[in-house]
Amino acid sequence: MSESMWGYLFIILGIVAAALILFFGSVNTKNEQDYYGLKEVTQNAMLDSVDKVAYQVGLSQNEVDKIKTIDCESGKPGTIRIVTEKFVENFARRYAEIAQKNFEYTIGIYKVQECPPKVSIRVQSKENYSFLRSILKGRRAEANEEKIITNDLTAILETKD
Repeated sequence: MSESMWGYLFIILGIVAAALILFFGSVNTKNEQDYYGLKEVTQNAMLDSVDKVAYQVGLSQNEVDKIKTIDCESGKPGTIRIVTEKFVENFARRYAEIAQKNFEYTIGIYKVQECPPKVSIRVQSKENYSFLRSILKGRRAEANEEKIITNDLTAILETKD
């Protein structure tokens, strides 16, 4: 009989330990991981969305007229230009891969300048509470302690000449 009581005790301790891990597991906000992830994702998305034709043979005059910037030189090889649609697609895909499952993200891409390549991004994250944590905290405490973490980033793509 005493061996079965020890078994029950270990099972109960395992359940309590799992509950404590769920409760305290996401207390520490992951702002540092989110910020550095945002930097890496932005850099890689900008590199993936570089217009290779504009870089290899230069921009045509029609493209320069569409961009309306004096920094893009027509017909000059080596012009670095990003494509806005490709950047947004690459950024969303890459950020979805690194996003944490217990957070709700709001991504705002405010400015994408194609030539010279510059983007401004804001990512807001809010923690989604687990079922157990919401029961233990109560509904009113959850609404009062809701924190939104905001990371803003403005990135310019540079190369070494």
